[in-house]
Amino acid sequence: MSRVRRRYLWLLPLIVAAFVALPQIAAAQDEPTPQLSVHGQGIVTVRPDVALLTVGASVRRDTAQEAFDQANTEVAALTQFLRGQGVAERDISTRQFSLSPEFGRQQNDAPAPIVAWRAVNSISVKIRDFATIGSVIDGSVRILGNDAQLSGISFTVEDTDAVAGRARDQAIASARTRAQQIAAAAGVRLVRILSITETSAPPPTPTAGFATAAAPAPRAVAEVAPGEQSISVTVEIIYEIG
Repeated sequence: MSRVRRRYLWLLPLIVAAFVALPQIAAAQDEPTPQLSVHGQGIVTVRPDVALLTVGASVRRDTAQEAFDQANTEVAALTQFLRGQGVAERDISTRQFSLSPEFGRQQNDAPAPIVAWRAVNSISVKIRDFATIGSVIDGSVRILGNDAQLSGISFTVEDTDAVAGRARDQAIASARTRAQQIAAAAGVRLVRILSITETSAPPPTPTAGFATAAAPAPRAVAEVAPGEQSISVTVEIIYEIG
């Protein structure tokens, strides 16, 4: 036997052992990892901290320029009033601005005549001091008069991150407790977390509606109730069990 053959002959048992072990390794890899999937939910209820009011002027005049100028004048006065009520400049923004003709009845083949022009100028207002909501609504309608247009008011939580964080902590704790209970009842142990998936639901927005048509100034200050909102977070945790 040559010297080269004798040098590599000792490797033969290792090669044979490796071929024998390959099917066993493949079978072990094909076996699924035992898993336990659980869900947990956290719900935190809070009071809204911001009121969103949409208010403006809907002006009808004989000419486009008259309607345009009057709507701008009224909304400028409204904006000045809101500043006096403590509403910050950053919390006032234009919501809608439009100028359109209103047509009369068409006769024969002639085009329908323009009988008036409608200018709509509305703004969105964030009110942070809820004690001023009634006076803001009342004063806005008084300033705008018969041209007043209140589209509605809604309430929301401006910064939901902190609230969602509390709900998330609850959801994870709930899922962990559920997993521990199931594992104990089934006689298995939790080895490690394989994955965590989160689903967050946006808070509902309760609204108090107002008529969108022009309305005279009310005799009493409006009363609104912000109520409460719930922020919900749901998580799914998948554990490896053994």
